[in-house]
Amino acid sequence: NPNFMAQDIRPRHNKNYAAAFMLGNKDSDALILEDDVIPCRNLKSQLDAVYWLIRQRKLDKYIIALYSHAKWPLCAQSLNLYPLERFFGLQAILYSASIRKIIMRAHEDLCEQQPADFITRIAAKENNIPVFATTFSLFQHIGMMTTGLGIFHSTENFLDSTN
Repeated sequence: NPNFMAQDIRPRHNKNYAAAFMLGNKDSDALILEDDVIPCRNLKSQLDAVYWLIRQRKLDKYIIALYSHAKWPLCAQSLNLYPLERFFGLQAILYSASIRKIIMRAHEDLCEQQPADFITRIAAKENNIPVFATTFSLFQHIGMMTTGLGIFHSTENFLDSTN
């Protein structure tokens, strides 16, 4: 579309987010990161631990925020059910392979109507997809400006900040 860059930022973001679900192996989970996050130092072993937690719960469909502002009870890394009304931001999200098409279509269908995190929230609710967050964020937001908010934000529970 030659007029793509002339569109408002939210529909462009939603369309780009939807396109990200078509990248890579469609039969595997999708980890979608925004461009202004950094990972924890031992990301691979932390992701291995997240997948261990997924297997323990026998989850087949899930959305897992690997970055969140929520204050979870301090304990070993775990998956905390994220109340949908408190779910904001898509800085670092892991989507199960089984829901990639559902979330992609939601971002395509609602791209003109809602911010991206609200679309994910709507799709999760309509399709009974549980949303979790890790106790400690595996990514930290470093961007100085946030579209729609205009303010810097970061998480206090970044794994590397708590070591």
